[in-house]
Amino acid sequence: MNDRILIVMVLIMAGLPKLSIAKTVCSSATPALYFQTATSPIQYVRNQSSDILTQIHGKTSKGSVGGLGGGEIGFRTESSFEIFQRSNEACVLLKSVSITFYTKPKIHIASNFKRGSCEYEAVMAHERQHVDILQTYAKARAPEAKSHIAGILRRMNPVIGPIHSHQIDKAQTAMQNGLQSHIEAYNEKILPELMTRQKAIDTPQEYARVSRQCSNWGDESPRDR
Repeated sequence: MNDRILIVMVLIMAGLPKLSIAKTVCSSATPALYFQTATSPIQYVRNQSSDILTQIHGKTSKGSVGGLGGGEIGFRTESSFEIFQRSNEACVLLKSVSITFYTKPKIHIASNFKRGSCEYEAVMAHERQHVDILQTYAKARAPEAKSHIAGILRRMNPVIGPIHSHQIDKAQTAMQNGLQSHIEAYNEKILPELMTRQKAIDTPQEYARVSRQCSNWGDESPRDR
């Protein structure tokens, strides 16, 4: 009699799923982080005059804007999920996160300046300094950014459930949005330092130096960006 009871118990235990959804328990683990950096080729824009660039920039100081340089910095996020499902119940587990810390450098040169002219080359050289600052800053920030995002993943709850199976998509979206909000907050936090570095080279002395290089500026002499 005792032998029969033992056999029945073993069969029942062997039939249980690895995840104990039947007991409304969803197991979890810290998601894996895959982090990389990327930079796009410089985008050159030549479709706006100095007057238009000046209007866009919105300053009223003497002189005109002959160019703008810098670009975009940010994070692209891709998430991978693992779904444990039994009958109408499911656990949604954030399995891994792939982060790309990217830069998209861009240079505007006023259409007034003929390609290859002294003025064109002088403005281009200055704006390339802004692109260099963008890329150098991103490279220096990358290790700290990776560490910060790893901390976010350690602190977050990477599992939702048990839930009804028709809520799986909603749960995935909720976790993605929650993670993205933390990453966007971090990006906003690091932007002021980048802007400070960019503004540091836009001095009256720098624009005077650029202006002295050429003699055919017309009314488009360089000024504060």
